Amino acid sequence: MEKDLEYVLSEKFLRDFTVRFSLFRLALILIIFVLLEAVWLGIIPQINYFIENQYLYIIFFVCGFGLNLIYLLTWNKFKSAYYFVYLQFISDIFLAFYIIFLTGGLKSSLFFLILVTIFLYGKILGLRTSIYFSALCVLIYLIVGIIQFKYPFIWQENSFSLSNFFFYFILNFLSLFLINLLVYFSESREKSLFNELISQEIALSRSEALKKSIFDLMESLVFVLEPEKNIIISLNQKALYFLGLKHLSLALGRSISYYNKELSNIIEANKKDKKKF
Repeated sequence: MEKDLEYVLSEKFLRDFTVRFSLFRLALILIIFVLLEAVWLGIIPQINYFIENQYLYIIFFVCGFGLNLIYLLTWNKFKSAYYFVYLQFISDIFLAFYIIFLTGGLKSSLFFLILVTIFLYGKILGLRTSIYFSALCVLIYLIVGIIQFKYPFIWQENSFSLSNFFFYFILNFLSLFLINLLVYFSESREKSLFNELISQEIALSRSEALKKSIFDLMESLVFVLEPEKNIIISLNQKALYFLGLKHLSLALGRSISYYNKELSNIIEANKKDKKKF
């Protein structure tokens, strides 16, 4: 699996992925920043289950912007594309859970960050990785829920009922299940398209090989020329031998007059007479 991913995750893909996902991450962080700033300035009514310590939010934004900068500057330093993407996945999961913890724990409206992260990375790293990280998210979410149930005052609440605990936990568990289902269907479709593409490539290669073998077995000299300047586009083995060449690459792109002036004159004469050669 890892070797296959190393083959697929080329340098160009890795660069494009890092830039695009960094921009996406930056956009999400900016949206969260604007919303929180609106709450702090009183533009949006205060949400009573947010943790009030603003320094904790500053840590989130510093880490978020810092990770973006680090990934953009170091993507080409990693020898393993697989581990680089994996590292981003882990950091984004924990960054998302950090802001979820600050903005209400199980009540947080930002749980969608986890869903988006698992879906996007799951499409690249595969369903198995998506399931493993979903299980990790369930475990972390369970721990957050237990903390919230035991110590609701952290979120400025007097109590957090058991019914609320099960409601939010089951709701988000189902959302994780559905996201993995989407990853599964997406992966199945991509595999199907990939297999179709491979089948077409194999069929095309066989067709080309068959055509070439027939082309080379012909007893006649066969030249495929560019009509204006008689540039050689292709030729069979007999024609190659006639020109005294061993490799096809030596003939391609040159005028036939370069190798055989007499043959070139015959071709030109036939052109003038409008006869097929």
